[in-house]
Amino acid sequence: MDHSIERFSPVLFVSGSGRSGTNITKNIFSRHSQIASLPFEYRFTIDPRGILDFYNTYPQIWSPFWPDYKINDFLSFLHSLAEQSDEKKETAKTATKLDPKGLSISPPSYSGWELNQWIPNFTELIDELGKSLIAYKYPAIWPGTNAGISHNEMHFAPHLQKKELLPIFQYFLEQITQRILSKQNKSVFLEDNTYNILFASD
Repeated sequence: MDHSIERFSPVLFVSGSGRSGTNITKNIFSRHSQIASLPFEYRFTIDPRGILDFYNTYPQIWSPFWPDYKINDFLSFLHSLAEQSDEKKETAKTATKLDPKGLSISPPSYSGWELNQWIPNFTELIDELGKSLIAYKYPAIWPGTNAGISHNEMHFAPHLQKKELLPIFQYFLEQITQRILSKQNKSVFLEDNTYNILFASD
C-alpha cells in the first residue's frame, strides 16, 4: 500500500493532566466554525495497547510468535473501540447503576467508545492498517493462541523498525483526521487526549 500523504490536515493539540481544564479549553476552541473535535478522548494513540505502545515496543524484540501476539492484541484493541456488543453495553449499564464512578465494580473497558459513529469507516481503516503490518497469515496455533478460535491463522510480520512503522501510522492517523474533518465540514482537528504531551517526543 502507498502510504504517501497527498495533503496535511492541521491538528491543534490541547494537553494537560486529568482535571486540569482540557475539556473546557477544548469546548472553547470548538466553538470556532473551522475547528472539529470529538465529545470524548479517542485514546487509541496514547493508551496502553494503542499506537504509541505498539510503535515503541514492537521493534524491541522479535520471534515468530511476537507478531501474532502483538499485532493481534493491537488490532483487537482498536476494534474494541470501533463498536460495542449489546452484552458489553448492558454490563456497563449495570456497573454504572451500582456506582456511577465505577468504584464498586468497574465497567467493561472503554464503555461507550463507538468510534465508527464519529470516524466514518473506522473499522475499514483498522483492517487496512492490519494489512500494512502483516506480511502473511498461515493456519497454525501456538500455546499463546486465544481459546475457542475456529480455523485460527497466525500472523507473520518481519522485525519492523520505527522508521518502517512511522509512515504506516502517519497514513492511518492522517486518514482518520481527514474523515473527521470531512464529516464535520471543518478544516482543523482539535486533539485533546489527556497526557498526550508526555509522548510529544515520540
